[in-house]
Amino acid sequence: MIDVNQYSQTPEKARSWFYFRDLYYFYLKTNKIPEWSNIEKIDTVEIINFINLLIKRNEKVVLNKIFNDDDVIINLSSWLDNEPKEFFYQLIQTLENNEQPLKLSLLLQKIIDQLPKKSVAFPAFVQQVFSRKLWNKQSAVFL
Repeated sequence: MIDVNQYSQTPEKARSWFYFRDLYYFYLKTNKIPEWSNIEKIDTVEIINFINLLIKRNEKVVLNKIFNDDDVIINLSSWLDNEPKEFFYQLIQTLENNEQPLKLSLLLQKIIDQLPKKSVAFPAFVQQVFSRKLWNKQSAVFL
């Protein structure tokens, strides 16, 4: 029997998507570029663009894998502070379970709207949202 790569029958576009998805996840988790990659450097803009693409594609499974991983949150949190408020609204809405009776994303959006972007409170709040994974909570009591 011939040993065949599991992706050999996968279309090139899908293989490319899997490659970059796995590359960025590995980088976010370890803060290192994997040995199997042919990339020499990954910058903040690439990571943010990747997350934006995941949001636009409504890739809930991948986003939840990324944002439910404590190692990733530690490595990613400082990069997220500089993103516009709209980025956070979209991200939290995408992460949130559509079947939750209470839409915490609406409450979080109201809180974010009250915080000046340039204040010290804004990055602290964002870090708390992600470290506590507030989009997974079923009730506002957890806030």
